[in-house]
Amino acid sequence: MNEIDLENYIKEEKHQIFLKRKSLDEALFVGSDNPDSPTALRIDEIQPGQWTAVKGRHIDHNDVLLYASCGDRNKAHLSPEFAKESPFREIIAHGMIAVFKQRLLGRRILPGGNFVLASQAKTFTAPVYVSTSMLDFYEIVVNVDREKHQVTTVGLSVLNNEYDKIVLKTKSVYVPSAIFGVEEESEPEEEVLAALNNVDPALETRFEEDGIPNHFTYDYFKPGLWAKMSPELRMNHIYALAGIGHMDEKLHLFDELYGTPDFLLPCADDAFRSAVLGTLLPAMGSIYQSEKTRLIRPLQLGRVDSWVVLDTVDESSKALSMGLSAYTTQKGALMSSSKTRIYFPKPMT
Repeated sequence: MNEIDLENYIKEEKHQIFLKRKSLDEALFVGSDNPDSPTALRIDEIQPGQWTAVKGRHIDHNDVLLYASCGDRNKAHLSPEFAKESPFREIIAHGMIAVFKQRLLGRRILPGGNFVLASQAKTFTAPVYVSTSMLDFYEIVVNVDREKHQVTTVGLSVLNNEYDKIVLKTKSVYVPSAIFGVEEESEPEEEVLAALNNVDPALETRFEEDGIPNHFTYDYFKPGLWAKMSPELRMNHIYALAGIGHMDEKLHLFDELYGTPDFLLPCADDAFRSAVLGTLLPAMGSIYQSEKTRLIRPLQLGRVDSWVVLDTVDESSKALSMGLSAYTTQKGALMSSSKTRIYFPKPMT
């Protein structure tokens, strides 16, 4: 068996998706009595249908503050007054917090510590309210390609107090850490870097004041707008992300292969990118819909350039749906690329 049908595990009802718990085969559960214990499986030990789970985890205000320390200070996550006027009416957690908790589960158990994330597609299907954020996290192996040395998993973040409602679905491709970044980059890297170096200065979106995010109206947005942040990736960011994932420093923060916190560096990539998306472009009031990210090379500690370019703006009577390209560069090299869909509601009339 090389691949399983994910639809066996998910049902859709009225634009919402739910987990079919009974479809999970207990004989294919991978883990231990302590689901935080890491494992190190080989690719020949992994098969489609295997799954693991960590249940009853909260996303709380401490997680929100730790994540905000990496740059995304969108008021929808931090200000009760601002959130009250939003479509959600109260503070919601950063979507990436659920992504990180789900991803850290996948790394520890399936496919395990021998693998590095190479790409991930994320679909945000419902908001996570900080006040009611008890979640169960599942990771299911859906495909094992032994020729390409790839393991594909689907992660499901489930609100366990709302009848198995899924709030996040991820599809992740992992490769053995020994070969990550070895293959030649297939994207036109030189073209991407040249385009980023020649963006129109007149279309740049900036902070109005240092540290104070912009809050644009829906009629501001047009294709060609771009934004950039250049944070210094430091260990305090790594510790913040480790705190969100309840990771033990001795076991997880340093990878023997690179001598750096290699596993958490893709999380830092996501955090810096969402800081641009959440506070600069397309600014506060927007809602993540989905994102597809390709990780090309491992980041290193030091300065990182996170770019976001607004590609398309599709208008309906209620909202704008925007397509954005995001890139991370470091020392003149392309480290990752993403395609993101953002929903930006119009004001009520």
